[in-house]
Amino acid sequence: MKNRIFLLQLNLASAFELWVLDFDDALKKYGIGGDNLPRGALQLLDANRNGALDRGEIVKPKIPEFQFKYYDTNDDDVLQYEEFIPFIRERRIFDVARIKKEMENPPKGHLQPLGSHRDAETDFKIFDGRNPISPEDFWRDYIEQHRPAMFRGVDVHSKAYQQWNDKYLMYNYGDIALKVEPKIESRGNETAYKSMPAHRILLKDFIKSMKTHNQYAVSILPQKLAWDVTVPPALLCGSRLKLKNSEDEEVPHPYPHPFEYKWMTHFLEADFWLAHGRTRSQLHYDKEHNFNCLYRGTKKWILIDTRKHHKDIEWVRGGRYSSEDDLMNAGTDWVALDPDRVDMLVYSKLKNVTFHEFTQNAGDCVYLPYSYLHYVNKTDEGMQVAASYMWEPKTIFDAVFNQKLKKYMKKCQIVF
Repeated sequence: MKNRIFLLQLNLASAFELWVLDFDDALKKYGIGGDNLPRGALQLLDANRNGALDRGEIVKPKIPEFQFKYYDTNDDDVLQYEEFIPFIRERRIFDVARIKKEMENPPKGHLQPLGSHRDAETDFKIFDGRNPISPEDFWRDYIEQHRPAMFRGVDVHSKAYQQWNDKYLMYNYGDIALKVEPKIESRGNETAYKSMPAHRILLKDFIKSMKTHNQYAVSILPQKLAWDVTVPPALLCGSRLKLKNSEDEEVPHPYPHPFEYKWMTHFLEADFWLAHGRTRSQLHYDKEHNFNCLYRGTKKWILIDTRKHHKDIEWVRGGRYSSEDDLMNAGTDWVALDPDRVDMLVYSKLKNVTFHEFTQNAGDCVYLPYSYLHYVNKTDEGMQVAASYMWEPKTIFDAVFNQKLKKYMKKCQIVF
């Protein structure tokens, strides 16, 4: 009902109103922005309701001819929806004078995959072996210091690593329902879902069709599958007695353990990932800590320190990342650039952005701090299966308790 009212309001918006109102004021009036900006803005501007933006339909904002033509890739004086999406998202950072000047000699990495604009940093930490770091050091030097890391081969002894192939999953868990998304993440572009057979599907049907259909299972980890994965024990050492509040003070934990355990990290979410062929994400950050374990396939990661580069990023949602204290982030956010073909003329500040790049193989686990920008690209054509765990950034390692009860320390190790 709300969507119908919203569309009716937009259909009633007249050219006269856009003459009177500033374009951004009109967007604000109708609540258009963030992920839904392209759809709502086109409804506002598309006077002849043909699902595209004709050059003559632009009353406000006043767009230079050069800027319109830049996105009109087939040169027909019409921005089809796929052309309109970057046009409307990038309107504020499109510097006509600078782009005209730099077009003859584009910056390094222009229209190339994300990460082509410079060499990756070399100080990313990769651990080898089943028990490469103590739980105290992991929490103190990585979780508390907001440092990502990868643990190579640490999960090769899990049942998921050893048995999760297409036949095993289909035979043992075929009746589990999965939530499905497009293989190529396209936030804010609902047309990406048109080629998908369904939004929910049984696992057995997913596997039968995954080689030929545009589908990527991204679901809450089902309990039946959860028995096959081994939660990294070191992740469980978070206190259930207390956590930190916004003033960095320790306060009673709002979710004490139901069996009164003093430690047992309160996971907010555990996810299951399944696909065949290439998949990729948008460049984005999550509000929570993340630990991702891969059981089949190969993924390339690019990580960007949001604390260092938040001013160089053009956020889609905006107002979510708190640069003064990212524990106070209002939510997640993402960047609308095309990771396969980055427009360095438009996203010019990206040239200042440093990053880490690494490859995750089956059996490897990645720790990703909260609010850390990341892009994930599955690079092989085979099957991909993974599980991930997310937990509250304010969680603390209860060192006092673990020192008192050393018998529990054997459980709190990176070893799987």
